[in-house]
Amino acid sequence: MIMKRLLLLVVIITLFLSAFAYAAGKIDNVEIGMKLKDFFKIIPKEKMRLQGGQYLFKEKVENLDGEWCFDTKDNKINWFQFSYYPPNKKVDKKTYDFLLKETEAIIKGLTTVYGKPKELTKTAPYKDPFKDILVSSYVVKKALWITPKKGIKTEFYFFGGKGEYWMSVQIHVNKKDYKYF
Repeated sequence: MIMKRLLLLVVIITLFLSAFAYAAGKIDNVEIGMKLKDFFKIIPKEKMRLQGGQYLFKEKVENLDGEWCFDTKDNKINWFQFSYYPPNKKVDKKTYDFLLKETEAIIKGLTTVYGKPKELTKTAPYKDPFKDILVSSYVVKKALWITPKKGIKTEFYFFGGKGEYWMSVQIHVNKKDYKYF
């Protein structure tokens, strides 16, 4: 009986942690200033493509099929970020609700790993740019963590103006004292 309960506990913990695997997984082992040779032990070079000094790696974060971009300088990781843009730049309430749900799941996962965010914005409501001509770019939801080694920001952003609109969800990782967080 004790073994069954112990096994059940292990399964529950494994399922819980796997829900936040992106935050506590291989990406979390990447550090700003890390040498590329050490970085390639975490994410093999063969799984990435090089573009303009940046290594790009496709990965699913929550339910977002996006891409990590690792910027390099002097053979070291300079900064990195995850970006997701909906297919066809779809802008509507359904897409907004989906991206908000995913952003909140990312924030929950990062909070599990890094604790309460230093900054967490209120959720900005959906504004239909096709009905309200005054809509321009705005942050829908943002959270920021500062750790001893790095700063981590995730945000759901609405871009646009003059008839061109799109939404994105991003996770930015940079030096902890990066002034544009």
